[in-house]
Amino acid sequence: MKRFIKILMLGAVLALVLASIVSAQEKCKLLVVSGHARIATSTATKTIMEEVKKVFPEAELLYLDQTYPDFKIDIRKERQRVSDADIIVLQYPIQWYSAPAIMKRWLEEVFTFGFAHDAKGGLLNGKKLILSMTSGAPENQYHIGERHNYPMDVYQLPLQQLADLCGMDFCGMVYTGGYNLMRKVADKDLHVQKAQEHAKILIEKINKAMASFN
Repeated sequence: MKRFIKILMLGAVLALVLASIVSAQEKCKLLVVSGHARIATSTATKTIMEEVKKVFPEAELLYLDQTYPDFKIDIRKERQRVSDADIIVLQYPIQWYSAPAIMKRWLEEVFTFGFAHDAKGGLLNGKKLILSMTSGAPENQYHIGERHNYPMDVYQLPLQQLADLCGMDFCGMVYTGGYNLMRKVADKDLHVQKAQEHAKILIEKINKAMASFN
């Protein structure tokens, strides 16, 4: 009898946890921005975006290369996207240690003085930022003394500082590398699997960020 009661109590706790997660997902507005320059040819970024959409069907996915192939950002529209979002995920492949040009252009045009921050501080208080990136080079090359000489989080400090300047809560980053090692067609399944594993970690971070709003 006691065992039965314990099982019922455990089931009740799990139900409450699941209900809390669902409630958080319904309340929070998630914006995921892809900075890949050619998403049609992507495996990693494309897979990660798709996996996130499966778990968060209400999320808004913005593919910058498809929306602004001419780099002419609709500033008013993009500021509205940012204003509406509670959590913003920047998803991009590393190019020369930072985000691709299209994402930099979007950030430069949208997160400007007077909208994202001013002389007194950040204007996007309460919003959360998560970074998610992939690289062709393997992770072990991003260490002191290795080929790329510094950890990946050091290269991403400007975006972490952007969050701080704008009053956003920086909720960490997810990084996986080594995708250039799987360029062969025969290795595409491994490529997808690695991206799916990346997505699982990213989804956990998003859920944690959502839970903090409760």
